[in-house]
Amino acid sequence: MTLEVLKPSELQTIELLRALEKVPNATRVEISLTDFERNTETLKVIVEGQGVNPDKLAKVIHDYGGVVQNIQHVLGER
Repeated sequence: MTLEVLKPSELQTIELLRALEKVPNATRVEISLTDFERNTETLKVIVEGQGVNPDKLAKVIHDYGGVVQNIQHVLGER
């Protein structure tokens, strides 16, 4: 799943990464900076793992002061 996330600049990206790694079924998390403003950063967040709940990802992001702007990519497997 690939998310576009807006977060405050003061939040360290590594802190968000560590929190997202703890979401159930998340096996890999990758974060890239795609845009930087004075007080905010836009991130591309890729979370891999079968059965990862997007609502739980959004809650973690919200708890860290960020917001999911959109879901850019999803993949399903059987």
